[in-house]
Amino acid sequence: DPRLALDVQISALHDRWEALCNDFNKQHPDARCVFFDEVGALERVRTTLGAASFDRQMWDFSMFHPSVYGHVQLASEAHRCTAQSFPELAALAPHPDVSAPAANAAARAAAS
Repeated sequence: DPRLALDVQISALHDRWEALCNDFNKQHPDARCVFFDEVGALERVRTTLGAASFDRQMWDFSMFHPSVYGHVQLASEAHRCTAQSFPELAALAPHPDVSAPAANAAARAAAS
């Protein structure tokens, strides 16, 4: 089944990128590296839009590269990841799906 092979590759790449980010964070305690799970983001967008709308609106003529609308959706997902991972930034540029009070409290705690 080609889907099974694709799922195995997705999982392996996800795990590898996440491990690279974790290793970087351990080696550079003064920095923070976060893995943006683009596959997970695309799945969230597909769930939100519904399969038919996702398939029709997300892609340009190639059906491989995101359309302008698709890029906007992915940018929103990247913003969500940033707001969840960096409370200091979430306090400055909140994402509508990330709890602002929690982000603000975490930013205050980090500043003190």
